[in-house]
Amino acid sequence: MLRAPDCSSLHWNFISEALNELRDSLRKMGLPLLVLNEDVVSAFTHLLSAYGKIVIHCHEETGNAISFERDRCVRNWTREQGIELIEYPQNGVIRGLRNRDGWSRKWNERMNAQIIPIPKSTKAPDLRITGVSLPSSTDLEINQEFGYENKLFGGEKAAHELLDSFLETRSKGYEKLMSSPISAPHHCSRLSPYLAWGCISSKVVVQATRARVAELKAEKGGLSSEGPRPRSLTSFLSRMHWRCHFTQKLEMEPQIEFSCFNRSLDNLRSRTPNANLLEAWRSGQTGYPFVDACMRYLRAHGWINFRMRAMLVSFAAYDLWLDWRLIKDFLAQTFIDYEPGIHISQLQMQSGTTGINTLRIYNPVKQGMDHDPKATFIRQWVPEVARLSISEIHDWGTDNFLRPTVDYPHPIVDHAEAVRLARQRFREIRTNANYKSDSEKVRQLHGSRKRATNRPRKPARR
Repeated sequence: MLRAPDCSSLHWNFISEALNELRDSLRKMGLPLLVLNEDVVSAFTHLLSAYGKIVIHCHEETGNAISFERDRCVRNWTREQGIELIEYPQNGVIRGLRNRDGWSRKWNERMNAQIIPIPKSTKAPDLRITGVSLPSSTDLEINQEFGYENKLFGGEKAAHELLDSFLETRSKGYEKLMSSPISAPHHCSRLSPYLAWGCISSKVVVQATRARVAELKAEKGGLSSEGPRPRSLTSFLSRMHWRCHFTQKLEMEPQIEFSCFNRSLDNLRSRTPNANLLEAWRSGQTGYPFVDACMRYLRAHGWINFRMRAMLVSFAAYDLWLDWRLIKDFLAQTFIDYEPGIHISQLQMQSGTTGINTLRIYNPVKQGMDHDPKATFIRQWVPEVARLSISEIHDWGTDNFLRPTVDYPHPIVDHAEAVRLARQRFREIRTNANYKSDSEKVRQLHGSRKRATNRPRKPARR
């Protein structure tokens, strides 16, 4: 698992911090944290040998193929040994669904369920196995390429502190300020890694947010100038619903980790990359200052806001015509909040391979002008162009521009021409009968069933 191609030291360091905090919390309850550094079935075999009888309690997980195979092995082993395995839901992802009918209702039922209180103390077991100290990412030989600054500290305490500060003040203007890489680090919840690695549950976040919305509405109609407005937190709640909506796709169709949602698009792009283009994108040397600034920020922090992630994928997919599978593991290693279901679904949606979504093509120059109009962010993360004027920085990626001499590359592709070719390729393939039938299959299996029921239907027009 930890040596998988989508895992990095970024993840393990965060998990280790959470486990160390868990160790302290358990100690106060009179319980130890036993750490075993071995295959999971081997670990349970040793526990069974030491205790004679065990019961396994765990959370349901929607992970990648490697974690699915691990879980399958554990289930087979428990059946063979006659051991009880109890799994608990941890979010709004529903096991065993065949389609999305009624899914939103089930999600709400999950979010409204009672939160199980933490016991203050319990009886400590007689330890018959000696554990090990938590190994470092170096000990485990995990990919060490990625690190980040101003890091978020793993653990439940940090998660609740972030949640509280977001609900009280930071969410003010969330629905507008979350789009810019300048304002998003403060005004976004920053809870995503804590949700991804199990430090806090979706249910806790949703219930706390709903309570805060009700409180704000009761305070002068929610119009206080000091704190956030209900609208901001309602927008955030839709994102919480969105997280589970996308993870549900992988739960229902694990094959999308390897294949396009619309199977007729599997060979749309070559899986043999143009190494120079891929490396320029990965290293933030594309010649598009805003794209490169976002990539460098991401590699330094392990996080960047959603809109900028979408732009980075759009640039790789449409400007560089790279297959989403060529960038999947790199981004997974880079994101501190890597969640396979969201990651894979979003990569495909932003690359146009679902067959049911509009092509989301971002103009990197316009995005820079919209979200970094003074080029402050670009100057910080692409210091090669820091001495240039605002117009020179934003015009760097445009045509017919006499670029000053600085140690920064010219654009590696022409955005307008690349997008023209990309749209043409999609127009051609959409005429294929297989594309249309495959798109309908995707819509039937994964399409949202959500519809505003409080609006009267408009009469049909001929």
